[in-house]
Amino acid sequence: MSGSSPLPPATVSHVNELADCNERLSTYTEHVRKLEWEKDQLSRTLEEREATSVRQAERMKEIYEAELAAMRSLMDKLASSNATLQASISKLQKDLEYLKVVEKELEAETIQRVNCDNKIKTLEEQIAFNTQLHEEVAYIACTVRY
Repeated sequence: MSGSSPLPPATVSHVNELADCNERLSTYTEHVRKLEWEKDQLSRTLEEREATSVRQAERMKEIYEAELAAMRSLMDKLASSNATLQASISKLQKDLEYLKVVEKELEAETIQRVNCDNKIKTLEEQIAFNTQLHEEVAYIACTVRY
C-alpha cells in the first residue's frame, strides 16, 4: 500500500455512508442536547411555579386559619353575649311578673284606701251632723228650761 491507490468503490461508499451516519448522529445528538436543555428549562420553570403555588397555598392557609380563628373567637363572644342576654331576659321576666303582682296589690290597696277615705268622710259628715243636732237639742233644752 505504498502508492496512491484510490480506495475501492465499496470502501468509498462505506466511508460516505459512515460520514452520513456521523452527520445524522451529530444532528441527533445536537437535537437531544437541545431537548435536554429545554427539559431543564421547563423543569426549572415548573419548580418555580410549584414553589410559588406552595407559597401562595401556605399564605392562603394562614389567612384562612387566621380568619377562622377570628370567626371562632367572635362566635365565642356572641355565645357569651347571648347567654348574658338570656340571663337578663329571664331576670326581667321575673321582675315583670313581680311588678304585675305588686301592681295588683297596689290596685287592691288603692281601692281599699278609697273605701276607707269614703267611710271617714261619711263618718265626719255624720259627726258634724250629730254635733249640730246635739247643739240644737241642747239649745232647745236650754230654752225650754228657762
